Amino acid sequence: WLKHNLSQARSQAPDAMSLGMRFLVASLFLAVVNCEEKTLKLPSFDLLSVNSLIDVQVTVDANISEASLKLEADENAMSLISSDVWPTGYGSALVLGRSASYFWANPVPIELGKATLTVPKPLLSIGASSGATVHADVAGGSVFSDSAGTVTVANWVGSDSPIPPSFRANSRGRTIINGGEPVKFAYIGASSDGVVVVASEVKSSQIDASSQGEITVNSVGTARVVCSSNARVSTYGGGEVQEVSTWGCGGIKNSNTILP
Repeated sequence: WLKHNLSQARSQAPDAMSLGMRFLVASLFLAVVNCEEKTLKLPSFDLLSVNSLIDVQVTVDANISEASLKLEADENAMSLISSDVWPTGYGSALVLGRSASYFWANPVPIELGKATLTVPKPLLSIGASSGATVHADVAGGSVFSDSAGTVTVANWVGSDSPIPPSFRANSRGRTIINGGEPVKFAYIGASSDGVVVVASEVKSSQIDASSQGEITVNSVGTARVVCSSNARVSTYGGGEVQEVSTWGCGGIKNSNTILP
């Protein structure tokens, strides 16, 4: 009896394995079939705001004259994506993410896939919110994150704008500047568990950290620091730290070491 059952189990094992393999192949096929791609040409803009669950790669190509946007998303999500350029007081802005009409109809967060944005010159401002993730090879000007959004800039460059750059993160946002040109002056702020890291050398700054925000910066000049509500500030580079207000601050660290 035992030999019979073992023999029967062995004979059924290949069928079960074959069935599992067919199911896996079918699932992969459906995933490929349901994924859509779309490429758009965009009017001129200098600012970017991404406000939904989408992964965006920003690349600068000086050989092109107009920006392009490649979208890759599930067929059900593609129709939800809006990419409009709007005028603002600081220049034209590309607003990328879930369209407002779909959001108000169903505010539950939806994964929108990924996007590749190619621009002819570095953007002057990048912002990410509502879980968006933005990776920029090169960017200039200000960088913001909010509501669990993340912006990472590999190489920060200066701009001709008379407005000093700001590097900020609020509500579990993450703003990461991995390096680049020195910054003459910057406003740097983090609140509500936001995290800001500026590895570029900052010659002068106004730092404001609150509500368990965390700021790490290569400060080679003077940094005026306001810190409260268990926030933490770490400065590297040996610059002067002027503690303007530190009531309830979680800690201020100053090191002569330069961040890599």
